[in-house]
Amino acid sequence: QGEAACAAVRARAARGCVVLCAPLELTSAASVRDFADAYVARHGQLDVLVCNAGAMLRAREVAAEFGGAERTYAIFLGHALLLRRLEPALAASRRERPDARPRVVHVVSSLERRAPALLDAAGQLRVDDALAPRAFSTTGAYATAKCAQLAYVQELQRRRGAELVSVAVSPGVVNTRLDRFLPSPQRAIAHVLKPLLLRTAAKGAETVLYAMSAPASVVAGAYLRDCAPLRPSAQASSALFADRVWRHAEQVCDAALAGAPRA
Repeated sequence: QGEAACAAVRARAARGCVVLCAPLELTSAASVRDFADAYVARHGQLDVLVCNAGAMLRAREVAAEFGGAERTYAIFLGHALLLRRLEPALAASRRERPDARPRVVHVVSSLERRAPALLDAAGQLRVDDALAPRAFSTTGAYATAKCAQLAYVQELQRRRGAELVSVAVSPGVVNTRLDRFLPSPQRAIAHVLKPLLLRTAAKGAETVLYAMSAPASVVAGAYLRDCAPLRPSAQASSALFADRVWRHAEQVCDAALAGAPRA
């Protein structure tokens, strides 16, 4: 599928444009490391990173490669680990283009508003064993991961805004193959209705492209939909929640990278 997508892009791209495909499984720490190290070794520099998992998984379907209690957050944590491992390429971009910070665009979802409460009474982040049962459903796990990712976007901008530009985008409900992760009855309904009700992929990509190219002063730390600011949920906007998500992601990434050689 990846090669077919690359071929379609090459057919429409300007002459001389190079389009490459490489495997990346965001729920596998080893796969993330291998992909990032191969990219750094081959290309050296990265100006724009778009984090878009394209998956809606039940928590129990994800291998516990980030630790036994990380299934619900695995897709988001894969992005955090990818960003960490690609740091040499981002640093190279800063050296080559000192007047333009590298940009990280995170594709999230308005379904983040359906995430359960992710902080406990003591203000600590809930992980799998402590989450509400609905967090283990397809949409619940997806909403949980996207809520955490949206908070991470804002915290990334707050902590590292001098080094990069962090932006979140909700593309809307787009006619893609994401419905393949739904239970059979819902999948059958979606197959009939999505061509009539959902956005085209081209329409969904518009705000992603805007986030990649608009002035940094306009989009840094923003959450966008239809190329305009969108208000996050109260949970995703919480400074305490963002801090807890950041700390958790850093701990998980540290553990995933412990002892891993740098390419």
